[in-house]
Amino acid sequence: MMGIQNGQIQMIILDINSMIPENHLLRQIKNGVNFDFIYEKAAPYYSNLGRKSIDPVILIKMLVRINASAYYPSFQRNNQKVGTSDYLRVMRLRQIWAEGTFAVLKREHKLNKIQKRGLQKATEECLLSATALNLKRLVKTV
Repeated sequence: MMGIQNGQIQMIILDINSMIPENHLLRQIKNGVNFDFIYEKAAPYYSNLGRKSIDPVILIKMLVRINASAYYPSFQRNNQKVGTSDYLRVMRLRQIWAEGTFAVLKREHKLNKIQKRGLQKATEECLLSATALNLKRLVKTV
């Protein structure tokens, strides 16, 4: 079925700045902090030879965005769990279940290098190897 367009194509103009609230933390940082001092502080670490580097101000602003992100508090909460007894228990289980399985697959099933080409065939090879390992373990338990 052929579609016929009537009239003129309408363009939608989208202004991302209008979508960010005026009191947003990153907008306040942008308006309140002058990052020009970073050029002077970073100058001794850059050479005049070679390709141009990434602007050091951009690197610092990226770090600020990460720290001001909505996900940063959950990252901090998870980081505080490191070293607790629950964390150590889960990491021990991970070593037994996941890392041990991958080690066996690499060592006994030659999975340290994928033989097949293409994502689908490589996925099939990994799944077949994991199935074979699970069948071996099942036979041992029966």
